[in-house]
Amino acid sequence: MSGKPLAGKRAFEAMGRRAASMGMPLLHKRLERLGWPMWARSAYARGWIQQPSKRQQTERVVQGFIDRSIRDGVSLCVTVDRFVAEIKERS
Repeated sequence: MSGKPLAGKRAFEAMGRRAASMGMPLLHKRLERLGWPMWARSAYARGWIQQPSKRQQTERVVQGFIDRSIRDGVSLCVTVDRFVAEIKERS
């Protein structure tokens, strides 16, 4: 990332993604009471809706390990062990 702060639509989408990842409900009426314009409410809702659930995120990570183990022709346990070793080397 360039270090440039998010602004406009992208900032409201990011706030929506963050709220979804924190488990906050999507309360569109509350956003209306806050006085947000329609484009901001829509961007927030879009970010909230498109944020994957914790379960979906976990399934993606697991599927990545499965794909990698199949590609490398090794067991899933070996793939995870290699990943952990790589992380330890970096830190």
